[in-house]
Amino acid sequence: VITTLMSFTTIIYAIIIDISVVFDWPTYFMLLLGAILLNLSLLSVGLFISAIFGNMVISALVTLGIMLVIYFSNMLTVVSGGAGLFAKIIGLIDLSGKFDDFAIGLLSIESIVYYLSFATVFVFLSIRAIDKKRWD
Repeated sequence: VITTLMSFTTIIYAIIIDISVVFDWPTYFMLLLGAILLNLSLLSVGLFISAIFGNMVISALVTLGIMLVIYFSNMLTVVSGGAGLFAKIIGLIDLSGKFDDFAIGLLSIESIVYYLSFATVFVFLSIRAIDKKRWD
């Protein structure tokens, strides 16, 4: 909720820009939707890591590392040559590649479903990890 509210505060800047120049509102709203979905996906990964580890500092560091790998996975695919099993696995977690559709103002149902599915899987895994800790 907090990250979504923070994303919506950028509307103030868009209004200020719209006063002085012609502003592309549909592209802006697609970009805003993409940012909210990207945040949702990354936060679900952080929730899962926090559910696994008991220490907050370790959880934060591991989450930061995993988020960096996920965010820069597109670069890892290019470095690996773009072929092979490693590139296919990295391509599955490439969140920034799906964001490109939103950045150009394209409403991509595939990207929306991908982000929501990604977040749902990690929230489900978080629930399972918490249940496992409770029953142990």
